[in-house]
Amino acid sequence: MIIYHKILYFITVVLIIRGIYAIRFERTIEAVGYPYYKIIFSLGTCKGKVLFTDNKIWGSVRLNRIFDIYYKSVDGHSISRVEIKLVVNNTDCITNSDTGVGRHDFSAVLVLPTNVGIIFYSLTIYSCSITRESKRSEETLDGVLEDVEPELLMCN
Repeated sequence: MIIYHKILYFITVVLIIRGIYAIRFERTIEAVGYPYYKIIFSLGTCKGKVLFTDNKIWGSVRLNRIFDIYYKSVDGHSISRVEIKLVVNNTDCITNSDTGVGRHDFSAVLVLPTNVGIIFYSLTIYSCSITRESKRSEETLDGVLEDVEPELLMCN
């Protein structure tokens, strides 16, 4: 019994310390259709270019499911926004990132609750980095930007 309490205490302390130093995602419930919810976790602001997408469907989950997300850009693009979309029948999901956005690599942890039904999961990672080819098309002889989309200009 004493060992159980020590283990529980240790786990609680680790979770508290991890929660203090972790970067939390912004959580939005976009749609409600009983008994399912569409939840969006987002971190960052700019959606210039899609670097990575992942879509999965899982069957019923009886125990907590923990996703360790890690992405490293091989092109040298810095990550500006990460979106995780879930369609799930329980809103007790937690998402934290150790690194945050603005770097070439990204890591996060998504914890799902126990006893959830079918889960629809989508991960999208964005960058605001403009490639060299698009930078050349931006500049004209007069120095006026003509071919650039307004969204890309706002990200710099």
